[in-house]
Amino acid sequence: MATKAKAIRLSNSSSPNFNAVKSWDRNVLNCADLSANSNKFFIMEKQEGKGDYPYRIYTEYGRMGKPNPTREGRYYHSEYEMDSDYDSLYNEKKRKYKDIIVDDVGSSAPTQVDVKCKTKKENLSEVKDKVLKLIGKLYQNATSYLVKSIDTPLGKLSATQVAKGLEILTQIEHMLDRGTTTGMEVERLSNEFYSYIPVTFGSRVDYRRFIIDDYVKLNDRKDLLGVMSSVVQAQSTLEQNLEQKYKSLKIKLEALSSRSKEYKRLSDFVQSTKGHNHHFGFDIKEIFEVQDMVNHDRFNPYKVEEMELFHGSRNENILSIMQNGLKIKPASAVHTGSMFGGGIYFASQSTKSANYCWGFNGGVAAEENYLFVCEVATGKIKDYTYAQPHLTAAPRPYNSVRGVKSPGGLIHDEYIIYNENQVKIKYIIEFKKTR
Repeated sequence: MATKAKAIRLSNSSSPNFNAVKSWDRNVLNCADLSANSNKFFIMEKQEGKGDYPYRIYTEYGRMGKPNPTREGRYYHSEYEMDSDYDSLYNEKKRKYKDIIVDDVGSSAPTQVDVKCKTKKENLSEVKDKVLKLIGKLYQNATSYLVKSIDTPLGKLSATQVAKGLEILTQIEHMLDRGTTTGMEVERLSNEFYSYIPVTFGSRVDYRRFIIDDYVKLNDRKDLLGVMSSVVQAQSTLEQNLEQKYKSLKIKLEALSSRSKEYKRLSDFVQSTKGHNHHFGFDIKEIFEVQDMVNHDRFNPYKVEEMELFHGSRNENILSIMQNGLKIKPASAVHTGSMFGGGIYFASQSTKSANYCWGFNGGVAAEENYLFVCEVATGKIKDYTYAQPHLTAAPRPYNSVRGVKSPGGLIHDEYIIYNENQVKIKYIIEFKKTR
């Protein structure tokens, strides 16, 4: 049913005089269509105000990421008329659009977060405490990545939104597992994903870049959802100060003195284990001891032999790791370079792990990157010289797997565990990549 009131642009000189004093029932919708080069949002809300009319439906719409959206009003003398038109308009838009801001029913905690507006701006150059400065950087890395990677009209995220996106990616993964990489269903699911997780396509969508038709793109989108989930998890602290953010993570860190024996040992450990074919170095800025964090109390329940190994991850992932610990890789990662299946990967050479801090394929290092030094309960190790991508556990009676460097095979050794209680993060190395 068509709406009864005519939409009038707010910039129009004939627009009624209306000063909103109250608003409610706000809906934010999005519609993405790769083939049609469409990526548009639609915001609508009910308003009560003063002026020529007591009620208005406010709408705002346009292309995602494009400035100067269209803003319109529909005006009413009664709330009943407004409610009726609002329902009609919403139902009309829902034929093509998806709700991208949805509250979780029954949740006592807030489930959505305004990344652009709610993140407290910290001038970290003025922070003297090294641990608090690190926490500030981790928050900034995660939230700035999201602001660059997604674009909702309000900059908002929700737990339900993340779950919807992951549900769609799971459907795409099942299709890829069956060998389906083309066709209308892959495009339909890709469109649905971008409708729930809005990104800026630009003025002309690059179809090949955005269609989710291989495991590399699938895992890239999963990484995005992982960072989204991390920020949603930390949402209640985005407006808090650094001390409160640090406390909320339930970790205990200590910055080591650069004059201490342990700092020198770790610095030598990093510098002396560089790979022969990795042509970069480390300018170590700080070293933090992780005295306590999630899963520390569950480490190595079977008391097997341990090794000190490296693990690297991109800056935007570090906050999530601090919240949840290192996690087993998803099954889809097996198709994109996980040579020994879905496990947690470590290296005995610092540069091997450091490459994961910015990516191997031309990735650009940040001003600071972070390398983990971990205690790993490797126990009895099964050696392989060639890839075993089917593995989901170390073969019996082994506790872990080692990919051994060999001619025509691996260039460097790597170690893989398949249980999250086999790793304890002991140190965080903050460094700058050098040539």
